[in-house]
Amino acid sequence: MKGKSTAFQEFGEKHKGQIYRVYLSVNGCEYRLFSKRGKHDYLKNYSNYKDLLGKIFGNFPLTATQPFDFENPYSFIGHLYIVLYEESLEESISELYMKHCKNRILYVANHRRCSEIVFDIRKKNRVLQATYRLPESTTKWKPKKKS
Repeated sequence: MKGKSTAFQEFGEKHKGQIYRVYLSVNGCEYRLFSKRGKHDYLKNYSNYKDLLGKIFGNFPLTATQPFDFENPYSFIGHLYIVLYEESLEESISELYMKHCKNRILYVANHRRCSEIVFDIRKKNRVLQATYRLPESTTKWKPKKKS
């Protein structure tokens, strides 16, 4: 994950502190990837994030060429929810995903203080890497000193 700055990092740096939580929903199970308060913060450390994704997607090592399962049509759809502190950035986040992950995104929906990114989990890698980079610069806080 090291390398030059991406549009997602730049967005996170510009809007530091605006992202409240990030959730991933796959097959009816929700996972909290990021919380501003630091609990269950898998996006703070890439190895933790990678381990979590291994647990989530280890049960279905899907490829883009795997046929669609008509008995369980939701098995290939992932939902990413980016919850914000304030209104106004929902559309910007959706546009960012549509621009940089366009072939992997099925659709985006903007809600009040939330962007919903819906993607095909057979093409999940770029979407999930972008998700790691988005709040990356917002997680650089100092822990409170005990008094």
